[in-house]
Amino acid sequence: MLFAWNACTSQKNTAVTRWYHSTNSRYNIHFNAQVAYDEALKAKNEGYKDNMTEMLNVFPFDPASLEKKSEGGSFNKVIDKSVKAIKLHSIQKKPIKDASKKNDTKYQKWYSQREFNPFLRNSWLLMAKAEYQNDNYLKSISTLSYITPLFSHDPEAVAEARIWMVMAYREL
Repeated sequence: MLFAWNACTSQKNTAVTRWYHSTNSRYNIHFNAQVAYDEALKAKNEGYKDNMTEMLNVFPFDPASLEKKSEGGSFNKVIDKSVKAIKLHSIQKKPIKDASKKNDTKYQKWYSQREFNPFLRNSWLLMAKAEYQNDNYLKSISTLSYITPLFSHDPEAVAEARIWMVMAYREL
């Protein structure tokens, strides 16, 4: 019982809390968000019909969405779940520094990062993709701009964020 109580807090940064929050965010909240994203994207693709007389888009695009003034869309559930995963499972507190590794550059690089839950990059990227699919390109660019320095230690996350950012700028 004591183990479960100690593992639930994101105010501690130990190997156990990082594992707990990474596993919990992956198999609970993020999984449901990914399923909702896939379903919404499938519905969007099925409802779209190509016009072969005009330039074809990479993603289905509804010109009527440019006139819409209100926030929202079929990807709001994904955004809400991603925000929930980030709020509940983000570990930004630095762990206790290991003095024996003060000359280890890999450890110093790891210690200097701002987010210690390794799986949250997926929730951040999924949230930005959902904002993009909701045709909210500025919000998506804002989220992707935040991801780049937050996960600067992860070149794959930065590369994927930049690719989506280019696509969002292109749509603007």
